[in-house]
Amino acid sequence: MSDWFPYKLPRGSAARPEAKPCRFPWTNPGPASASRAAGHTSQPGKADGVSLLSGAFRRMVLALGIAVVGLALSGCDRTSTAKDLGGKTREISVQGKKRTYDYIVPTNTRSGKIVGVVLAFHGATGSPSTMAEISLLHDVAGAAGFVVVYPAGYKRTWNDGLCCGPAQAENIDDIAFVKAMIGDLKKVLGNDRLPFFATGFSNGAKLVYRLACTMSDQFAAVAPVGATPKDTDTRCSPSRPVPLLHIHGLKDVHAPYQGGEGAVFKKHGRLRSVPDTLSFWVRNNRCSTTPDRINANDNRVDCITYSGCANNAQVASCSIADLGHHWPGSFAAERLSFLLGQPSSALNASATITEFFLKYTR
Repeated sequence: MSDWFPYKLPRGSAARPEAKPCRFPWTNPGPASASRAAGHTSQPGKADGVSLLSGAFRRMVLALGIAVVGLALSGCDRTSTAKDLGGKTREISVQGKKRTYDYIVPTNTRSGKIVGVVLAFHGATGSPSTMAEISLLHDVAGAAGFVVVYPAGYKRTWNDGLCCGPAQAENIDDIAFVKAMIGDLKKVLGNDRLPFFATGFSNGAKLVYRLACTMSDQFAAVAPVGATPKDTDTRCSPSRPVPLLHIHGLKDVHAPYQGGEGAVFKKHGRLRSVPDTLSFWVRNNRCSTTPDRINANDNRVDCITYSGCANNAQVASCSIADLGHHWPGSFAAERLSFLLGQPSSALNASATITEFFLKYTR
């Protein structure tokens, strides 16, 4: 059995109990469901018993494309800032453009020390605050001793090589941004020996794959959530094995588990399937081709790990049977289930990622 798996896979909502649900103009702002803590979710197309959209209007909303779905992928943009979370915002200049990131240094950790730095990249049209709200990594990974960084995409998007929005249209070099950010963080933290890790959701997850391909020497491990690389992308040539954990919903129609075109982002090309993506990294990391497997939480979660890898760089994946295009364990975008599919409490992605990253801080 793989040594990074907790005895019981982390489950439950990653959202604070008092967190308010997102309010969107096309939803009736009824009371939040009291049953979500028990794992119950609203019926598709309904919110707390109130019908949302007619079929025709639903199709019209789908046709809006990246602007609408991108907002959905990120939950909703709350007003929390780095200062609200006990952190700070840094501004750096990259290729003549102002770029920013938020970072939170934990003050009370289980080990009593800082063990690493986690970069957490938001989805398209998201922001540092939306990534903080859906993941709570500053709480979960922070308690384990990680400095958590929420970078801001260029006009709320990342140039991941496949999409998205202004970052791709203006050919923004987000690899250069990440390199500059890491250099700035080392100065700010006064420590150039801390290991760096990367995770991200959707558009942010695809950027994480780019980082693993082009900056493998700078990341101790990566954990993309809810997206895979471009199906025809053959440019990935890591300089070393990279430990990787991929998390994905089996009912994700925007980044299908089996690859191909998403429900909205068809013009951006086909995505590689999760199994094919894992196969690439198993070969790259020179792992055994026979994985360990754990089924948990009434078989709603299936996790596999390929071990015996060069430099102990394991390749792992957790799939969630009832999950659409959401950060696992978060209900921030539950009211957009008609667009994204259902959220799920079967796995807490933030806790699972933290456990995986901790393995590579030693």
